[in-house]
Amino acid sequence: MPTDLDWENDVHRLTLTADLFDDPDLLPAADLVPRGTEPALARDLRTAPTAAERHRTVGRALEALGAQWLGYMQVGLVRGRPVPRRWFLPHAHGEWVRHHIGDRHHEVDPRLADAVALRVPFVWEIGALARRVEAGPRPDHGRRFIAGLRANGIGSGVWLGVPGDTPDDYTVIGLDARSETSGWVNDVVIGQALVTALSVHEFLLQRLPAAGDPAAPQGLSVTQQGVLDGLLAGHSDKVIAHRLQLSSHAVDYHMRQLRRRFAARNRVQLVHAACALGTPAGAASHIW
Repeated sequence: MPTDLDWENDVHRLTLTADLFDDPDLLPAADLVPRGTEPALARDLRTAPTAAERHRTVGRALEALGAQWLGYMQVGLVRGRPVPRRWFLPHAHGEWVRHHIGDRHHEVDPRLADAVALRVPFVWEIGALARRVEAGPRPDHGRRFIAGLRANGIGSGVWLGVPGDTPDDYTVIGLDARSETSGWVNDVVIGQALVTALSVHEFLLQRLPAAGDPAAPQGLSVTQQGVLDGLLAGHSDKVIAHRLQLSSHAVDYHMRQLRRRFAARNRVQLVHAACALGTPAGAASHIW
């Protein structure tokens, strides 16, 4: 039966990263290359000469949107419940992040579950959020959560969840504002918020070091293996998405992860690399 100790262990494993763009554990930004057509913001992040300039670039993007903060966190599902694993601080509301963690607000914050379930941009505002948590199973905790948001001046935002390498890993990106209504969010802002969130995400994805030796890629997730099996069977992304019950965005994401894993620049190189290494079919191969 779950106990508080389980959560304390989860917190112990959580990492707060002080610099979103100058993490020494990531590949140098100078090693990045453009990958096809890219948004202007993604290009500016890739070509900026310093981490400070990248911070200014994101700050200008947030200002243009009418948002004040960008929260970028990696979460894992623990007994089906989203739990933060890594939180990048530079453009987040640092005091609120620590408050959120210390008071275990992930347990009552419905935005995390929405991001994982929806995987498309969604808008939130504090009034509607307060009604949801008040009607939830832990209204006392929910009221403390809402009071904390208000105390820190956070009233609305646009959030997005992106699937990770395994079914239990996600990245959650939130652009938040002081306004307690979502009137500042229109269709144009949602589109720009999506570009901002995914440009930051793409920049970090490209800087992640490859997992293991490209000549011996081990430990593919079940989803990655299923996507690879579909590719080797000659199917399009649309067919792969349908048969694996994934969104087209999820398939594209896992294709990029596979190309990185096999050091391939495109689908043709990925097929050749996988065949050359004799990659075995996975558990999902029967559906092809």
